Amino acid sequence: MASVIVAKLADLILGQTLKALAGRTSTLFDDRLIELLHRPVIQTVVFFGVLVALAFQPVLQPLAPMLCVGARREGAPRPPPG
Repeated sequence: MASVIVAKLADLILGQTLKALAGRTSTLFDDRLIELLHRPVIQTVVFFGVLVALAFQPVLQPLAPMLCVGARREGAPRPPPG
C-alpha cells in the first residue's frame, strides 16, 4: 500500500513539477522525455514496493525469487567471482 502512495507522490512530482519546469524551456526534448519516462518510473516504484513487501512478509517470501531476475535459491552455491 505504501508503494502506491509513494508512486502517487512520484506521479505528482513528475506530472506537475517537472512538466512545469520543462514547459519553461524552448525545446520539446525535455517535455517528451518526461512523458516517455513518466509511466516506467511509476511502475518501477510500485514494483520495488511489492518486492520490499515480499521480503518482509514471511508467508510471501517464497514468491520473491519468482519476481527477481537472477535470484538465487537459499542454499545454492554462489557463482565464482570475476
